[in-house]
Formats: sequence, structure tokens, C-alpha cells
Amino acid sequence: MLIQKFGNLESVLSAPVEDLTRVEGIGEKTAYFLRSLGVFSGYLSRHSFINQRMTSHKLSELLTRLFTGCENEHIYLLMLRKNMSLTSVLQLNSGTKNHVPVLMEDVLSAIRSNRATYVIAAHNHPSGELKPSEEDIMLTRILAETLSLINIRLLEHYIVYADEHLGIMEYTGGKIFGNAEL
Repeated sequence: MLIQKFGNLESVLSAPVEDLTRVEGIGEKTAYFLRSLGVFSGYLSRHSFINQRMTSHKLSELLTRLFTGCENEHIYLLMLRKNMSLTSVLQLNSGTKNHVPVLMEDVLSAIRSNRATYVIAAHNHPSGELKPSEEDIMLTRILAETLSLINIRLLEHYIVYADEHLGIMEYTGGKIFGNAEL
């Protein structure tokens, strides 16, 4: 019944509690249980990449997993060592359908406990629009500048929708600082 309504198990486990309780026979406790299974499954899925060297294929898979089922914008920071192995995946914040707030003090606090050499930022656009907004480009610039002050390099800031992603720094030709190269 749930698979028929939501299409697949992943969609069932990531469905909002309100949608689950609209299905005949699914009460609030069952809906919360299913949702908690989804959260736990997502945690395991994300953290299976820890200590692995991030290839472009693994990065693409991780980015897809991070945002599957997300109806609102979220932003994550991926922390990497010098050898490009992933040390941590941190959800920095969540927001609305078209905005996620980011405070640099939260970025610095999140990074402080990780001995990262590199950071990859990623946020989703639930609308499906991969083209970065001016705000996205400005955030990328501010992130890169802030991280450089503590000798950490922002490798890229991705926008993700479904299994597609676009690197803002690549999209702008590395010119997130106006005419200057990063």
C-alpha cells in the first residue's frame, strides 16, 4: 500500500509524517517510526563514505544520497584530509523550499572540531533549478574567503537536485571574486 502510494521504499522512508498518516491504516506512531527509519538509514548511508578517498563518482553518489527526499533546502559541509579522504559530513542548516540561511560563525564552529584541509559545500535546490543565484555565488565567495583565513581551501560549492549537481566555482570559471581567479 505504501509503496504503491509513494513509489519506492526510499520515498516511503523520506515522506513527511503528515503524508504517511493520510494513508489508511498508518497511524501517527507508525508514521514516526517509518520516518525515524529513514533518518537512520540516511545517516548510515552518508557515513559509509567516512575515511574513503573521494573520487568524482563517490562524491556524486554522496551528494545524491544527502538530498534524497528533501523538500526544503539544506546545506552540508564535507570535510576532507590532505589525501582527499572524507573525515566528516555535517549538516550545517536547513531552510525553506527556496532558501537556507548560513552564518559564517556556524561554518567556523563546525570546522573547528575537524582537522580538515579541504571543504566541499553542497546545498540543494528542491525546485530543480541548478543554475546558481547571485546569493549562491556570493555565499561561495564568502565561504572561500572565510575558510582561507584559517588555511582551509574550499574545493567547490555544489547545487544538487535529484542525481544532478553543478559546481558553482566551475560554473563561474573560478571567477567568484569578480575578475580575479580563485
